[in-house]
Amino acid sequence: MTNSNHILKKLRAKGFSGVAGRAVADAFVACAADLVSESASVSLRAWWIPGRIEVLGKHTDYAGGRSLVCATDLGGAYVARVRQDASIRIHDLRTGLKERFDIHPELDTATGDWTNYPRTAARRLAYNFGFLKGADISFFSNLPLAAGMSSSSALIVAFSMILIELNHLRENPVYQEHIKDSESLAGYLGTVENGQTFGGLEGDAGVGTFGGSEDHTAILCAEPGLLKQYRFCPVVFEKTIAFPDDLVFIIANS
Repeated sequence: MTNSNHILKKLRAKGFSGVAGRAVADAFVACAADLVSESASVSLRAWWIPGRIEVLGKHTDYAGGRSLVCATDLGGAYVARVRQDASIRIHDLRTGLKERFDIHPELDTATGDWTNYPRTAARRLAYNFGFLKGADISFFSNLPLAAGMSSSSALIVAFSMILIELNHLRENPVYQEHIKDSESLAGYLGTVENGQTFGGLEGDAGVGTFGGSEDHTAILCAEPGLLKQYRFCPVVFEKTIAFPDDLVFIIANS
């Protein structure tokens, strides 16, 4: 994960433009270097977690509304390695902030800052699935904060996906019973954030706000060059609309 040109080639295959792709590739290299600097021999995994655009809709996903959504080329590059204990160590390369905690179903999440989100994800997954191995995580996000592009939900998705994949939860019978595809995973992660129960996966402390699963759905289910329409409670895919090649969305953040 040290060759930014190799990463850029893969990103372009996924729909990134040259400029946006280069920034993301460089972010992945920086995150990997941050982890490798602590250990000469590590096995790293990487995730790209984008922001989202609500093209049409009222964002009433918490009450069963419908929306037309897509993902953006702004987002977060996350690189992680699994630990053998239950500790989580996080380094935000953009701000330099660091966080450390142990995964536990009664983990304190009332931090009053961004660390509420990884703590909430870790607590809920431990509550629903039992013991989890921790991770060393380095990330860089260029999503503007509090700008309506799901920077908060992106954190829930990112840290949940890292723990799900590093702990092989997709092989867990309880996971398989309740989470069948990307749409149901998005629905579940919406309840991780808001604290509700998802099927037989009992609810727990959320982040303190009550939202739905639109953001998580767009982040997990969007595809390059497409707009996708979903309805919610539960998440149900309705249709896909091709986005014209000669148009782009311009987002102004005031």
